[in-house]
Amino acid sequence: MALQVLLIQPDTKSTQFLVDYFTEWGDRVWQAATPAEGDAILEQREPELVVADLHLIINGWQTLLSKVRQELPDAKILLTTNYPDPQQETQAKKEYGV
Repeated sequence: MALQVLLIQPDTKSTQFLVDYFTEWGDRVWQAATPAEGDAILEQREPELVVADLHLIINGWQTLLSKVRQELPDAKILLTTNYPDPQQETQAKKEYGV
């Protein structure tokens, strides 16, 4: 069964790789480069999986993930990163169960 996936990735290279990966499996994919763009998509769509860059925390992903948790409690959240950050990773696990 196809998933509905929201990708929130500022890096276009990693975004295209993820788009290709999910669409090869027949999933429906929406793309956003910022949390604000992701929020606009959430106003119209109900993704089952949200894939976001961990470092968007600086630019507002905490608010976006809170919204996902409230409005789509069954949605899965996957955080990606090019640069490990144990403090941010621990915070995300604690607050959002990711």
